[in-house]
Amino acid sequence: KAIIMPEVGPITSKQKIIPALRNEKLKICWSGLHIPRKSLNLLIEVLSNSFHKDGIELHIIGEGPCTKKWKKYANKLKLDNLQWYGWVKREKAVTIMQSCHIFAITSLSDANSTVLMEALSVGLPVIALNHLGFANIVNDTCGIKIPIHSKKQVVTDFAKAIDFLFENDDVRVDLAYGALRRAQDFTWEKKAEIINEIYNRVINHETV
Repeated sequence: KAIIMPEVGPITSKQKIIPALRNEKLKICWSGLHIPRKSLNLLIEVLSNSFHKDGIELHIIGEGPCTKKWKKYANKLKLDNLQWYGWVKREKAVTIMQSCHIFAITSLSDANSTVLMEALSVGLPVIALNHLGFANIVNDTCGIKIPIHSKKQVVTDFAKAIDFLFENDDVRVDLAYGALRRAQDFTWEKKAEIINEIYNRVINHETV
């Protein structure tokens, strides 16, 4: 039996994390290097297809070779509700994330990402593509996974997921607390317990 253990872990904090309340705008956070495989342009297209796009803010952390092109693309789609922060210190990035309501991942080729764990650990429900390591971490208690069949289908379903959480804030809040619980499944202490249990079973000649 295979035991899947992500190679990254969540933020540990002694302070109690309370998910951000939503008054008006729904704030979505995206973070990463601005390169093709991270596919921020996909999320920009998704936002342009959202029924509630005028009531949504996209907060973007990071920069890279595609930054100018992606800003131009957002302007072409007449989206002016995007905030571009560039690279910021980790503490600032966490503060930005904590002020948002949803975390979006559009990466096309990552095993897992530290930022996914960070998002869960600050109580952000995650909308991610249902592939790679994200498929093993995100579940129904902490987010929404988008199946992959075609680009058009992904854009449509991603937009529907955002609109669903926009219209059902009680569900978003439930997923936010689910994210906090899910993060605890991947702490380094939890990983140590799992590894210790595996060794104990091997020593005792049990089936792992």
